[in-house]
Amino acid sequence: MAREVCGHCRRPRRVCLCEFLPATPVLLRTPVLLLQHPHEARRRLQTAALLELCLDSHSLAVVRGRSLGCLIRSGAWAERVVGEARTPLLLFPRVGAIQPSELAPAGSAGAEYCLVVIDGTWKEVNEMLRKSSAELEGLACIDVAAACGLASRRGLYAARKPPQDGFFSTLEAVAYAVGVLESAEAAAAIVPTLLRPMVRMAQQQLELTVQHGFQVHRTLKSGYRPNMVDDVNRAAAALCIEKHVFCPPSAREILLSSSDMAHTT
Repeated sequence: MAREVCGHCRRPRRVCLCEFLPATPVLLRTPVLLLQHPHEARRRLQTAALLELCLDSHSLAVVRGRSLGCLIRSGAWAERVVGEARTPLLLFPRVGAIQPSELAPAGSAGAEYCLVVIDGTWKEVNEMLRKSSAELEGLACIDVAAACGLASRRGLYAARKPPQDGFFSTLEAVAYAVGVLESAEAAAAIVPTLLRPMVRMAQQQLELTVQHGFQVHRTLKSGYRPNMVDDVNRAAAALCIEKHVFCPPSAREILLSSSDMAHTT
């Protein structure tokens, strides 16, 4: 029997996220151009789909391809970057990336930006960047994690383990970038609005993982941080999400022992 799926968020009814989505799609001053790996588009647990549900159609355009050339040749690039005379900023913490504080404030004379984001697994993103060496030459990169004091923090997206601290899921990275590119007043409202559905989705993943003995996803298996449940619950409380993932003592013992094993192997 097929599972009943919500017609709006396209998730199974029992994990519907509609109550955590904004009532009206968010309009950004700095639009986002998202280059999505074709394989990522088919994955159920991907945060770009949530981003599409949160942002106004003028604020987000999704182009599928395997290199930045696909994005630069797209109609979305022609409209947002060329047509609106915006400076493209690639959201990626590579060596030499500029800090947002070095940019002229968005909206000031000659300072209109477009945020370029690459979406896929960490392996896919690295492959896409390798295929985009020519395009990267003339593209400025910004490092939001360092600017926001997040370089030593890990993301809250429970389904994938980041390669290192300061690396985040697509939705988290865009939310933090919006926080530094939009005005302070706008960012104070927009950032929590974007994070709410993703944090609730992370809670749902953890709930299923604990409920099914750590066999759902890889969140709490060996090598994953044992305080993930606490991190997500704290983020949910800060976002006024009245849900709480309960992790019983027996589960915490497994997490701690798995973490110890991961550090000794």
